Order: sequence, then C-alpha cells, then structure tokens
Amino acid sequence: MKSVILSNPQKRELHHLIDLLPNRETKNVKTFIEYILLKRKNIDQRIMQVLANAPIDDEILTEYEEDAICEAEKDIERDDQQSLTKVMEDFGL
Repeated sequence: MKSVILSNPQKRELHHLIDLLPNRETKNVKTFIEYILLKRKNIDQRIMQVLANAPIDDEILTEYEEDAICEAEKDIERDDQQSLTKVMEDFGL
C-alpha cells in the first residue's frame, strides 16, 4: 500500500482511527464515507444547476465591483486562485 503524507490533522486522525477499526467494521465505515461524498456531490450539482438557471444580472457594476473583477482576472492570469473545495475547507465547511 502506498504511504500518504497528510497535512490536514483531521484527515491524519481519521486515517489513524480507520487503522484501529476491526476488519468487520470497515465496510460500514466505507459505506458511510461514500454516503457523505455522494451527498456533497449532489449538493454541488444542485448549486451548479441553480447558478446555470439564474437570471442574468443586468445591473450596472459599481467601481468596487469592477475593481474586484479586474483583480480576479489578474489572479486567473497568474494561476493564483483556489478551488471551492479548498475555500470551504478553510472555513470548516
């Protein structure tokens, strides 16, 4: 089995706890983790559906909003952005 170095202390603890499980319990834990991941995936799909069907915002942008968009575009050019998953993880979500 490949050794994995985890920087997230909670994931390290989860790996440790899984290692302590009796073999007869691993199937239940695996099923539960898969359920959580599927639930997250379904929520993400619903969010994308809502965004895709949202009406176009035709309000005039403020100077602050234009500056924020400009800054975001520069971040994209520098490949300096974070995934939604990373942002949510940073906020404990």
